[in-house]
Amino acid sequence: MDTRLTTQEMDRIEGEAAEWVLVLNEGSLADDTLAEWRNWIDASPHHRDTYEKMSNLWSMADNLPAEASSHQQVPDDLLSDVQNNVVPLPKRNTHWIWQSAAAAAVLVLSIFLLLPVKKEIPVLALTGLSALQTAHSEHTNYKLPDGSQVNLGANTKIQFAYDDQSRRITLVRGEAMFDVAKDPERPFIVSAGAGQYQALGTVFNVELLKNRSTLIVTEGIVQAGLNSSDQNYDGSNYPRLVAGESVSVSREGAIGDVKQVDLNVALTWQQGQLIFVDQPLSEVFERVNRYRQKSVVVSEELKAMRYTGSVRSDSIDDLLNILPEVFNVKVVHQSEAVYIFPI
Repeated sequence: MDTRLTTQEMDRIEGEAAEWVLVLNEGSLADDTLAEWRNWIDASPHHRDTYEKMSNLWSMADNLPAEASSHQQVPDDLLSDVQNNVVPLPKRNTHWIWQSAAAAAVLVLSIFLLLPVKKEIPVLALTGLSALQTAHSEHTNYKLPDGSQVNLGANTKIQFAYDDQSRRITLVRGEAMFDVAKDPERPFIVSAGAGQYQALGTVFNVELLKNRSTLIVTEGIVQAGLNSSDQNYDGSNYPRLVAGESVSVSREGAIGDVKQVDLNVALTWQQGQLIFVDQPLSEVFERVNRYRQKSVVVSEELKAMRYTGSVRSDSIDDLLNILPEVFNVKVVHQSEAVYIFPI
């Protein structure tokens, strides 16, 4: 069956997705609006994929430095061309009036994201440390002793041990992005759970969940393998991943299939946006709990329930507020934790 879309169909879906992103970022929503959004998401995988890309663009724009959001950063002729070619979206049965504004915003945001933006990233040169960690909701960049840089996500901890033969990192919990300084004489190896990932001069992301670790490569090549105490272990019989590919290693040590990923969606945590695409609630709140002092506990009956949506990391409780509108659940706040039960 041919599932390819025509240009007109893609234009329509992109317009509807832009509209939904705008509506869902307006704040409190009526029950019927949320139900309509869910029905639209579930109607087609093209809807879901396009919505997540539009949501990511919107999130990244919110996190651009002030100078990047100024029209002076865009050449006048380019900006004029964009403004003159914005076509209003077709009217739908609802009474939303922001369709053209959403489409224009996405077009202009796309240009901003392509422009070079001068961004000062504070890094810390380490002396005598062997571990780094962040608090809940904290993202921090560090420079490691070899010049490599690491961006630690919320509630993340790494340990590192450097010697003359290797540079070894252990991801104890959380998620981290590594930008590796080249040093052919000392391989850069990240261990996370049962997984082990060796960089070959590259940029890559590693996340550790309860049941697996996941590697996402954004630049260069990374050798995936299994965590081993053997200093000479190279895992060369396991897959090598290139930019745009991902693989997971289960807690039991099973290496999954290499998959293509949309980097704009997969790494939005660095822009303060958490995006979930058909993920079980157990994993959704395992990630959410990195941003909350008080943990959210999902009942066993609900852990396998699938969720698609997005939430800003600085408004993480919006997800708790919207959940009863999407599913037949109740959210109970107690002094020690927040519990989600089926009704």
